[in-house]
Amino acid sequence: MKKIAFILDGIVAKNFLDLVLRHYSNHNFYIVVVKDESLIPRNYPSTFIFHCFDATSSFRLLQVLNDEVSDAFLIIQDAKEQRIIHKIIQTHFKRMRVVLSVKKDGEKALENNEENKDEKLILIDEFEVLANKFISRLPNIPSTPREFGLGQGEIMEIDVPFGSIFAYRHIGSIRQKEYRIVGLYRNDAFLLSTKTLVIQPRDILLVAGNPEILNAVYHQVKSNVGQFPAPFGKSIYLYIDMRLQSRKAMMRDVYQALFLHKHLKSYKLYIQVLHPTSPKFYHKFLALETECIEVNFDFYGKSFIQKLHEDNQKKWA
Repeated sequence: MKKIAFILDGIVAKNFLDLVLRHYSNHNFYIVVVKDESLIPRNYPSTFIFHCFDATSSFRLLQVLNDEVSDAFLIIQDAKEQRIIHKIIQTHFKRMRVVLSVKKDGEKALENNEENKDEKLILIDEFEVLANKFISRLPNIPSTPREFGLGQGEIMEIDVPFGSIFAYRHIGSIRQKEYRIVGLYRNDAFLLSTKTLVIQPRDILLVAGNPEILNAVYHQVKSNVGQFPAPFGKSIYLYIDMRLQSRKAMMRDVYQALFLHKHLKSYKLYIQVLHPTSPKFYHKFLALETECIEVNFDFYGKSFIQKLHEDNQKKWA
């Protein structure tokens, strides 16, 4: 059974202890040293033992700690007391890992101190943790969990907005170099990644890989928002049937298509004219042709469904 020591004082320490008591492991034995008796709960599991004394006393502290304790967590309000306690542990227990709660603005001396070079020492900055919580709620900012792993951004959550080039794509169709889409969150459930899984808008992707590559992927997911027709294609098609539509309806559709083509990220606008019957409109439509606008007339009497199927086959070819 692993022995873990908690040396606690203050409101943060109390909240930490409450969480441990709710999520403790039966495979650990917990030695808890507090300065204030109010931190000791009325009821606690048998794997916990509580002591109430001033932990800056090396004589008393060494009575409860020994070489079997693998980890010590120090959450102390007073920075000077915390440094004294850490020095006692560092002097007598070289192999013990120590986790310290610090406040950067008031404890810069600790970071510059030689004890900070101790490989067994882990510093947790309370202000940085709080700032990261706020940052994670900001829109358009990559969410990188720092509570596990290397904490360097090698794991990232990316929410997929409407209009993203990743939306409505199979995960297997996305080239993943130096990173992987591990899975995604959808409707309060986690789905493991498969080649056939289709990414939907509002999904949250869980990706892992090179931190620099992940930042590029984040901007790629977000960069093409609102740039229709992506991800459905790259061109806009307009179908006009002179036999079924009035002249007013045809010109309305043409002007709307021209407006969309101009303001959206459309590679090309195709105007397909079915059943051309008016020479006047024939020349009017031809005058619209440019490098990015192509006008085609169908003189073979094909229906809209037949023409749509024919164009679809050409695009796939």
